[in-house]
Amino acid sequence: MRRQRLAGSLLLGLAGFAEPRVALADAVQLTVSVDGREASNSYNSVQDAFGIIGSQTVAGYFSSFFRTYTDTSAASAQISYLDVGIRYSFDAGSNTVNLVIPATGFSRSFTSDNRQNSNRLLRDFLRDNGDLVLRDIEKYRIQNSPSSPVAGNPSSLQSTLVDQNFSSLTSDAPSVGSGGSKAGSGSTQIGFEGGTFSTGRLNGSNYTLPLSYSMLVGSKGNELRFSLPITYTILGGSQIYSGSFGATYRQALTGNLSLQSGFSYGVVYSEDLLQLVQLASATVGLSYRIELGGATVTPAILLGQVNSLGLKISDYSFDPNIDSYTVKVGQIVENDVKMFGYPVRVQAFAAYTHLLGEDFFVQGYTDFGVNFGLLAPSGNRFTRRIRAGLIVTASETYSAARLSFGYAF
Repeated sequence: MRRQRLAGSLLLGLAGFAEPRVALADAVQLTVSVDGREASNSYNSVQDAFGIIGSQTVAGYFSSFFRTYTDTSAASAQISYLDVGIRYSFDAGSNTVNLVIPATGFSRSFTSDNRQNSNRLLRDFLRDNGDLVLRDIEKYRIQNSPSSPVAGNPSSLQSTLVDQNFSSLTSDAPSVGSGGSKAGSGSTQIGFEGGTFSTGRLNGSNYTLPLSYSMLVGSKGNELRFSLPITYTILGGSQIYSGSFGATYRQALTGNLSLQSGFSYGVVYSEDLLQLVQLASATVGLSYRIELGGATVTPAILLGQVNSLGLKISDYSFDPNIDSYTVKVGQIVENDVKMFGYPVRVQAFAAYTHLLGEDFFVQGYTDFGVNFGLLAPSGNRFTRRIRAGLIVTASETYSAARLSFGYAF
């Protein structure tokens, strides 16, 4: 019974119009029709919008919108949910329930002696086959919607896994034979990032705690870094949580050239949007530091692969079968200057990310940013460890801006 509720709720939560007629602020939109009369509303939670596959009866669900509903009424329910559409309906005088998902080409009908029993047949079908239906829905979403929290856009978990490895690649590089710090010494960085983004008809905001720890390995000053960014996102009023763990190892090949390899694992979860997906990535990258007129210029390239992992909870399993490749190319310019009488390190960067392997909705995007960090002997031991910055992300169908603050100790 638990599996039936989960598969049914997940599937029929992914419901809506192929092309929503009204751009509403909430992520979930519902229109119920009974005998030609319509009632519309928007929600933050799929389960709040659509309970007909859960504990509610057919008559109880439609009667909650129109008291004139009878078991011979023409009745339908449609939910707009992250740009994937499903229509649930009964024709007038019929006990046959129709379930249609235009985006994936899915269409099934179930008939019994009354509407409630027809609905039970639908529940049984979803219990046994909902995993495959959900897989097709998620595949459609990442290819045709900028709103997926899983993949296919810069605010998704897929991009986070790649970006955290690129950030490690372009940080202060180890150098051959450096003796400034001995092997085993390390540093911890904590921070906070907050920003807004726009994905088609929906606006969102996210807040991240980018935790990391780095340490020197061996006599050549090679670096091992662990990262643990945790993100809270609000998309059209719906809450999304994601977190990942990454490990990168970077070694100095020459005095200027560094090679890095890394692995990451992440999970995205939303009770409101009924999402639970895990991804894993592997990356390799090169960076080269050039001293130019007092400034440091660092071009870098990162190649990566991000795959979804099958998820099994009790009798329920799900895997959207994401198999993607990423090329991220960027350039970072650093210079130490004085601002308001204090020595400050200024870092400006631009990076372009291109996604391959799948037909993603946002195939490529560009990040622009600037960071500021106080240097010794500015202020006290606390303030000179503070960092702050601004990052802007842009593509034809997506835009975002976020502020970041960090502290190293």
